[in-house]
Amino acid sequence: MLRCSGCHHKPTLQCNTCDEILLCRECCLKHFDYHEKTKTECTIGEMRIKLSNKKLEKLRKKIKNAIRNIEDQKRKILKEAVKVTNYISNMVIDSNMALSIILSEYNKILKIKSFKIEHFTKVEEILKEEIFFAYPHFSKVEGTFTKKLDRFEYLQKPLNLKDIESDYGILIQGHTEWISSIIISNDDQYLISGSADSTIRIWDLHTKQQLSLLEGHTSTVKSLSLTSDNQILASGSSDKTIILWNFTTKNKESVLLGHQKSVNSLAITKDNRFLVSGSSDCTIRLWNLLNKQQESLFQGHKKGINAIIITNDNRFIVSGSSDNSIFIWNILEKRQETQLLGHNSEVQALALTKDNVFIVSGSADKTIRLWNMIEKRQEAVLKGHTDCVRSVVITTDNKFIVSGSADKSLILWNLNERQQEAVFKGHLGYVKCVALTNDNRFVLSGSWDKSLRMWNLIEKSYEGSFEGHLADIQIMVITYNHQYLVSGSSDKTVRVWNLFEKKEEVVFEGHDSVIKSLAVTSDNKFIVSGSLDNTVRVWNLLEKNLEMILEGHKRGVNCVAVTKNGRYAISGSIDKTLRMWNLYEKSDEIIFEGHSSSVNAIMVLNDNQMVSFSDEEMIYWNFVEKTKVFISTMYKPIAFSRDKKLCVTSSHGEKVLHVWNLLDKSKESILAGHTNIIKSISITSNNKLLISASWDNTIILWNLENNQQESMFDFDCGIENSIQITPNNHLAILKSLDKTLKVINLIDKKEETIFKGHIGIISTFAITSDNKFIIIGSDDKTIKIWNLLEKKQEFVFEGHSGIVKCIKITRDNKFIVSGADDMTLRIWNIVERRLENVFEGHKGSVNCLGITSDCKIIVSGSDDKTIRIWSLGDRQAMMVFEGHNDCVTCVEITNDNRFVVSESDDKTIRVWNLKNMTKEFVVKIERPEIYTKIFISKKSSKVFIVSALGVETLNLPKKNLRRKIFFDQNFEEAFYKNSQLQAIFCHSISED
Repeated sequence: MLRCSGCHHKPTLQCNTCDEILLCRECCLKHFDYHEKTKTECTIGEMRIKLSNKKLEKLRKKIKNAIRNIEDQKRKILKEAVKVTNYISNMVIDSNMALSIILSEYNKILKIKSFKIEHFTKVEEILKEEIFFAYPHFSKVEGTFTKKLDRFEYLQKPLNLKDIESDYGILIQGHTEWISSIIISNDDQYLISGSADSTIRIWDLHTKQQLSLLEGHTSTVKSLSLTSDNQILASGSSDKTIILWNFTTKNKESVLLGHQKSVNSLAITKDNRFLVSGSSDCTIRLWNLLNKQQESLFQGHKKGINAIIITNDNRFIVSGSSDNSIFIWNILEKRQETQLLGHNSEVQALALTKDNVFIVSGSADKTIRLWNMIEKRQEAVLKGHTDCVRSVVITTDNKFIVSGSADKSLILWNLNERQQEAVFKGHLGYVKCVALTNDNRFVLSGSWDKSLRMWNLIEKSYEGSFEGHLADIQIMVITYNHQYLVSGSSDKTVRVWNLFEKKEEVVFEGHDSVIKSLAVTSDNKFIVSGSLDNTVRVWNLLEKNLEMILEGHKRGVNCVAVTKNGRYAISGSIDKTLRMWNLYEKSDEIIFEGHSSSVNAIMVLNDNQMVSFSDEEMIYWNFVEKTKVFISTMYKPIAFSRDKKLCVTSSHGEKVLHVWNLLDKSKESILAGHTNIIKSISITSNNKLLISASWDNTIILWNLENNQQESMFDFDCGIENSIQITPNNHLAILKSLDKTLKVINLIDKKEETIFKGHIGIISTFAITSDNKFIIIGSDDKTIKIWNLLEKKQEFVFEGHSGIVKCIKITRDNKFIVSGADDMTLRIWNIVERRLENVFEGHKGSVNCLGITSDCKIIVSGSDDKTIRIWSLGDRQAMMVFEGHNDCVTCVEITNDNRFVVSESDDKTIRVWNLKNMTKEFVVKIERPEIYTKIFISKKSSKVFIVSALGVETLNLPKKNLRRKIFFDQNFEEAFYKNSQLQAIFCHSISED
C-alpha cells in the first residue's frame, strides 16, 4: 500500500526535512548520503501518515455514521431486551460491552490528526467498508445482536466517476464525443480540449494525464481561448453562450449572453482586455473582459462565422465565414476594412503570422490559401488534402504551417517554400482541431474519433495519445489492495489506473465490443472481463497481458464474478445462462440454466452460494451442488394508493397485476385479463377501483373490493405512461401517443370524450383540485386549458421555446407552474389567463416540479443536476441545492412542507430541509440494476422505497429505514439469515 520513494519497497521511516518522504532501511542510508553531499540537515523519524483534507473529512464522516449506527443499535437492543428472558438480557450486556469496545476504537481514531503506521491499516479498513447491523432478533437465543455484517467493500458495489474523482483525485473518462476545439496554455504546461460531449477537459501536456473537468455548457464546446497570463479561460458553445472560467480555481466566473446561434470561434486580445466571438448568427461581438459587457457588434457576413483571429497589435479582427469570404475589421473604428475572396467553399480555419504579414486560411474546398494582409491579396494556394481543411496553425518562427483535415490527416507545410514537409496519419476520424506548443516541437490534434494525439514536428513522428476512455465507462472495480482501479468501457478497452500515482497503468485491448462487467481475484493477480462480444477474458495484472479467452456464451456477457478463493469465475449472459469457468484449468466447468431472460447481475456470497438476477427473477444457487435453492420473482412497482395502503406491481413481461396490502404485509390479489405488458395504472382515492392500460391496446377497469374486472375499453392509439383520476373519482384521464387525451367516466363505465388539438405529443398534464380543468403541456411548446365539464378548450398559453416537460397547479387553482426544455419555469394566472412570471437560472431542461400546499414555494429539478427553490409570492429565487451527480428526475414535497425529496439518475435519493434550506441526508440505492421507485406518504414525513424485492419505509425526521414488506417469503428468510445479502440490499444513509 505504502511505498518507499526510492525503490517502491515497503517503507519504515520518513525524512521530516524533505516533506516527509517515505524510505525503506536501505534507501534511508542513501538518503543520508544525499544530505551529506548537499550539506543539509537530515531528520529521520518514525512514519506518521497525514491524510488529505478530503480523506480526513471522509474518515470523520464514516466514523460519525458508524457511531450513530452503533448508538442506534444499542438503543434497539435495549428496546427489544424487555420482551425476552433474563437469559437473553445477559447476552444484551455482553453485546453492549462488545459494541462499546468498537465504539471506543472509533472514537479514538476520530481524535487522531496524524496517524502512526499501525493506525493506517485501520483507517483504510474504515474508508473501504460500511458498518451495518442485522436487526436484533431476540426470539433466537443464539442472538445476532453485535454481529457486524461481513466487511463488504466498495468494489462489490457500483462505483461512479464522481466518487472516484473525489476519493482518489483521478479522472479516467476522456471525451465521449468528438473533439471540437483544443488550445495549449502559454507556458506549454496544459492542453485544454472542448468536445461535443459538452465538457472541457484540462490535461497535463507532459504526462498526458487528465487534471480537471469543467462542466457548464449544455451542448458542443465549439471554441476555446485563454488569456496570456493563464488566468481566464473562455469557452463558446452551440448552446449560444460564452462561459468565462477562472483557470486557477477551475470555477465558472460568468456567462456572456447575446449570440442567437452557436458560438464557433473565440479570440482574446494580447492585453487580455477584450474577447472577440464569432457565431453562426453571422455576427462578431467584442466583449469587455473587465466588466463582462458587450462593447461592439460587427455585421457583414451573409452566413455563419467559423473562425476568428486578432492581430498581435490588437488593431484588427480577421474572420472566416461559410459565405466563402474572409473579412478584416478595424477594432478601433468598428468597421469593415476589406474582404479577401478566393475560396470556393466555406472558410473553416484561420491563422496569422507573428509579424501580422500573412493570413493562412483553410477551407471546405480542400485548399489552404496564403494571403498578404498588408497588400490585401492572395499569395499562394496549397493543395494536398483530399477533404475539407478544418484547422490551421503557424509555428512561432513563421516557418511552418500545420493543417488538419476531414481526410483524417495532418500536413506540415513549409511556409517559405510553399510545399509539403510531412504528412501525419493515424486518426480514425476527421481532424477537427490542431494546436502547437510554443517551442514549435509538438503539434496536438483533436479528432472526430474522440482522441487527442501528440506529434513530434522535429522527428516527424507520433508521440502518443492522452489518457482516458474514449466512450462511456460501463463498469469500474477497485483491486482488493486498493492499489488499482480497473475500468471497462464502450470503447472496447479495459484500463488499469494506479491510484497512488494517479496515472493510467495499462490498456488491455482485445474485446470486439462493449465491456459490460469486471471482477478482480482476491489475490489481485487477475482481472476478469465480460463483453457483448460473447466472450470472457482473463488478464494478468502483474504481467500486464492476456491470460486466457473463455468462449461458450451464445450472446453478450452482462456480468462476471469471481469466487473468494480465486479458482472460479462465473459469467451471466443475454443468452439467459450462467457459466462457471475453472481459472486454474482454463476450462468451462458447468452451465447454469433457469433464467427466463437476460442475466444482468451476479453476486458470490461465499464459496458455495451465489445470487443471479434477470429482469424477471432472482435465483439463489448452490454452485457446488449445482442446484437452485429458490427462485424469487422480480416485481416492478407501478403505483401506490393515495393512502399508501396498497402497492401495485407487475413483473417483467407479465400481463397480470399484483396488489399488495402494506398493512397486512400480504398479497391482496392478482388481477389477470390483459394479453400484453401493462403500461400504466391508477387507483381511485377510496381504493375501490383500479384502471390499467396495456400494450394490448385495451384499458381495464377493476373492482378492488371483489377483485373482478368491471369494464374493458379498446384503445388502439397507444397509451403513454400516464393515467390520472380526478379528485372526485369520477373521471380517468389517459395520455395517448396520438397527441390526444382520452377521458373515461368511472361512474357510468363509458368513454366520455377525447381532447384533441395539440400539434405535438402530450408530454405532461395535471387536473385542478375542483375537477373542472385539465392543464396539458406538449412537445409543441404550448400549454392548453380544457374544460372538463363543457368538454372544450378554454385557453392556450404560449411562451416556452422548448418542450413543456412538467406542470403543477397550486392548491387554490389560481396558478399553473410549468417547466420546459428551454431551462425556464413560467407562472401562469389561470383566472386572468396571462403569464405572471418567468424564472431563469437552470442550465438544463426542467424535468420536475413541486409546490408546497400553502402555495408559497416552488421546487424544480433539472438536467443541470440541481434543485432550485423559488418564492411563488415574491417571484424570486431563494436557494439552489447541489449534490446530485446526474439529472434530477423527480422532486416531491412532504405534506407538512418540511422536506423535499429528490430522485436522480445518479441512483441516489436526497432529502432537503425546506424550512432551514439545508441538506438533510442521502440514501444511496446500492443495487441500481434492480428497479427502484419512490412514493411519498401524504400523511406523514415518510418515503416508501419500492424495489423489485419489497418495500422499505424511510422516516425522514428520524433518518432511518425499515423493511415494510418482502414480496417473496423465500428471499425474506434468506435475507435475515445471510449478512452478506443484507449488506447488498440495504440502502445506505449518509450525510453526503
